[in-house]
Amino acid sequence: MNKFVTQEEMDEKVGYLEGILGRFIAQTERSINRLERNIEKMSAELKEDQRKMKEDTLALKKALEKDRKESEQFRKESEQARKNMNKQWGNLANRLGTLIEDIVIHAVRPASRKHFGEKDLNALFARVNKHSKKDKLRGEFDVFCVTDKRVYLVETKSYPDKEKLMVLKDKKIPNFRKLFPEYNGLELIPIFASLHFDEKFIQLANEEKVYLLAYREWDYMDILNFEAVSGK
Repeated sequence: MNKFVTQEEMDEKVGYLEGILGRFIAQTERSINRLERNIEKMSAELKEDQRKMKEDTLALKKALEKDRKESEQFRKESEQARKNMNKQWGNLANRLGTLIEDIVIHAVRPASRKHFGEKDLNALFARVNKHSKKDKLRGEFDVFCVTDKRVYLVETKSYPDKEKLMVLKDKKIPNFRKLFPEYNGLELIPIFASLHFDEKFIQLANEEKVYLLAYREWDYMDILNFEAVSGK
């Protein structure tokens, strides 16, 4: 049996449903508003993060560019410093070479008197460059001295080694003979000069029959291996 619903009951139910709907709508609006605020906040935070990231990226880029420029500057300065140092070492080496030549020039005369019985030198030459167009030959000679019987051809080196010794024997001597034929009638005495020679190098010079001129016990310059080379 169906129960009859009065208008009053109908109005009460409708009002109840309207209340529920109103509360739902209000709650939904609050949720939507809260969501919108959260979205706005997140959007603002995201924009701030993006701004900071952009600033940090720009700062990093500037820092990297600064480091690159400083590294490039350091590289250039280091390269220039290396070149300057090499130049200074080169100048020092050149100066040392000429210094040895200056010392040797004054040592050849007494050495030739002591070991070869020379009374005096007829001529002494230093740092000589000679060019023969006929033979297409050019030679550089540190020191050479001339007497009535001999020519003393002296090669000076700051750092003696086997290669330099063989250059004197195999190249400098033949070139000297060709460039200075006026001395071909004289005995040629090859002398390799430096400040000091070790025992191994002295033995090599003995085998190659080249005289060595250096400081004897750092006291005075003398031919160190006269007896070994001359056989006297």
